Amino acid sequence: LLDMAEGGKQLLLNYCFGHAESSLLLCPYTSAILLNHCSPRKPRDCGDGPNAKVRIQSGWDKSTTSWLEMTVEDMKNRTDRGVSFEIVALRDIARGEEVTIDYGVEWERAWEAHVAQWRSPDRQGTGFESATRANHHRESTLPRLVSNDLRKQFEHPNLVCGCFYSQTDVDYDPCWNETLVDWAEMKDAELLDAFSDDGS
Repeated sequence: LLDMAEGGKQLLLNYCFGHAESSLLLCPYTSAILLNHCSPRKPRDCGDGPNAKVRIQSGWDKSTTSWLEMTVEDMKNRTDRGVSFEIVALRDIARGEEVTIDYGVEWERAWEAHVAQWRSPDRQGTGFESATRANHHRESTLPRLVSNDLRKQFEHPNLVCGCFYSQTDVDYDPCWNETLVDWAEMKDAELLDAFSDDGS
């Protein structure tokens, strides 16, 4: 949760599963890590408490069994997919209701301590610009993020320019399977003609 330049921990660790008595951290790489915390100890914060929980898979993933028999040292040398988890409802979840889980007492205490101690850094002269401000001032921000060159992008201290993507039939165009295409050698017009669509 701290700045890496100060030797702190990456925010990524906030989305991993761990245990106080183990050095092992399991970091899922699906959107399931985006489930928010809801504390049953603080009903005023989220109503009826969490409506789901995370548990180790219930038998559908055979590779999990072998992983659970490994030591931490054994796991450290593996690079393939490991332990599978599943999200299980604790009660009926209404359509449109947010799915939440309890991160646990230790995480809750650590988060409260972080919030209590956190101070906004002095960003004067650093070029910092919040994403909220950038979105509200696109006319002045975008020229500093968009290079208009398909082969390079501008570096910004804290912003990255992204786009929303919707799947279309073009995704199955044979051009994506042409492994010998060297896009870096193609002209802009050729790139656009081969790989883009107008969104229609």
